[in-house]
Amino acid sequence: MKTSSIIKGIHVVSWVVFIGLCIKAGAIIFCFVASLFKPSFAADLYRGLDLSVVYAQDRSKYISLMSFVILISALKAYLFYLVVQIFLKLHVVRPFSEVVVSLISKISYYAIVVGFLGVLANRFTEYLVKRDVYVNTVGDFWVDSEAFLFMGAIVFVIAQVFRQGVSLQTENDLTV
Repeated sequence: MKTSSIIKGIHVVSWVVFIGLCIKAGAIIFCFVASLFKPSFAADLYRGLDLSVVYAQDRSKYISLMSFVILISALKAYLFYLVVQIFLKLHVVRPFSEVVVSLISKISYYAIVVGFLGVLANRFTEYLVKRDVYVNTVGDFWVDSEAFLFMGAIVFVIAQVFRQGVSLQTENDLTV
């Protein structure tokens, strides 16, 4: 199978994941805003997520938890938007360009932010559990935070390799 066919296939998959993450983030935001006006929505926020007990106990903790959920979901969607942008800008013949380096760098930064927010959200959830606040399955939204931290570190290294590639390509273009 040709490389360009594989890249096109991954591009399509990236679009599908991006659209799915946008729908997920939009649904969560909609249900959260609706729950602020009608508390019964907190019982089924997104795919069985029930934070009605947290809402009933302390509204500020509910808003804090949902802020983590919304931020992480929206940042994951933006991360895949950047992935889609890379496939639009990437040229297989001359892969090293400043635009691609910038996009790869942004992906690494946002992946690290998603991972860091996930770790913070996990610590906040543990804090709530210690105070006998029932948080249901909200931890599922940041269960992969360590993976995002690791991915961000790896993508950061790849960005540095691409940055060096741009430098070598520019130097090569000047000498020829």
